[in-house]
Parts: sequence; structure tokens; C-alpha cells
Amino acid sequence: MIPLRPFVTADTDAVAEFWVRAWNTTMPQFDFQARRPWLLEHLQKACAEHAAIMVAGEPASGLLMLWPVTGELDQLAVDPPAWGTGVAEALMGWAKARCGDALWLDVNQDNPRAVAFYSRHGFKIDTAGVNPGGLLPIWRMRLDANRGP
Repeated sequence: MIPLRPFVTADTDAVAEFWVRAWNTTMPQFDFQARRPWLLEHLQKACAEHAAIMVAGEPASGLLMLWPVTGELDQLAVDPPAWGTGVAEALMGWAKARCGDALWLDVNQDNPRAVAFYSRHGFKIDTAGVNPGGLLPIWRMRLDANRGP
């Protein structure tokens, strides 16, 4: 069983480290170390706005950020050495238990591993778009296509 617990500010450095490793492994064409300040600001804002943020493992090897009011699954990241160990599944199980079938997310179209993971968990592609930075095409995926963000 993978232990899950709420994120605390003391987790920030460890989470940022594995978030950078995960993204650099997934999309090595981008410098995610340069995007680390965005993540730190995003975590701070999410804490202030009462997002539900969970970490998995001890030490932390997975992160899930969820906005329960809208059902948006904002971040799901797992440290690459923990890929395939059940960390992502444990975090997804927690999100589903929290929001039921009202979950939705945006995922990079060029991230087939993530698209396949979400598809296995019942997410369906709803619409196509571009990420907020305007750099990459994304899929909006939903468990319940009738509920909007």
C-alpha cells in the first residue's frame, strides 16, 4: 500500500525536484528546471486557495493537485524511479474517491504515457486545445463529459 498524505510546505523542495525530473524525462526537449519557479508559485497559490494537494510515499515520490470544487486534476507527477510502482494509481484512486466521476484534466497530446494512463482510468478525450503557455497542443479529458470546469 502506497501511503498518501496532505502536502505540507516542508515537501516543497522534494516535490519540485521530482517534478522537474519527471518532466525532463517525459519531455526532454524543454528545460523544466527553468520552469521550477512556476511550480513553486503554483504550489503556493494552490495552498492559499485551498486546493487539495496530496503526496505519495515517504520520502515523497508523487504529487496530485486537485481543485475539488471544479473537479480539475491540475498536477499529477511521479518521480521516474517510482514509475510503475503504483504511486500514480494510488493518487488517482484518491482523486476519484474525492470527486467521483466529475474529474477533468488537460494533458499534452505529445505525452502518450499520460494519455494512456488517464484512458485506462476511464478518462475520455473531450476537446483539443493549446496549453496556457501556447506552446503545446493538449487534450481536455473527462470522466464525465457532461460536467464543465
